[in-house]
Order: sequence, then structure tokens, then C-alpha cells
Amino acid sequence: MSVADQAGRGQGLYPSAVPRVSSTDLARLREVLTGEVIEPGAPGYETARRPAMARFRHIRPRAVVRCASADDVARTLGFARGSGLHVVPR
Repeated sequence: MSVADQAGRGQGLYPSAVPRVSSTDLARLREVLTGEVIEPGAPGYETARRPAMARFRHIRPRAVVRCASADDVARTLGFARGSGLHVVPR
């Protein structure tokens, strides 16, 4: 599951309205998950963020969350909703 903010380069209609999420925010998410939160620059980010369809390869999500349970999914979706982030499940 990818969460995209400004690192996604604002591909939508209103890029200035896209919220920013700090590494501190993502660290808080990481604390409540059993899965992993992968940020740009971390080992495995490039592989984790790469979509199956080449036309979306230019999009760089703010983080990729590898959920390990249904609770992880619920917490990640709640975090994204509360932060105003777009979610792309895979």
C-alpha cells in the first residue's frame, strides 16, 4: 500500500493542496504496525514503490507500507485518512 504526498510530485489537479507528512509522522505509524513502513532512501524502497504498470513509474510515494495483518491495514487507512493522504492498495 502506498501513501503519496508531495513526494508523489502532485500529479493531481491541485498539487498545492496535497498534505505533507513528516518522517516523525511516519515513525508514529511505524510504532503501531507489525508490518513495515518504507520511506524514500531506505533499502528496498525502489523495489517496493515500483508499480506493475510502467506508465506510473514516475510516481514516488511518500512511503510504502507492507501490512502484516488486517489491523495494519485499518491503522494505515486511518492514518492516511487523518493525514489527507491518497492510498494506492496493491
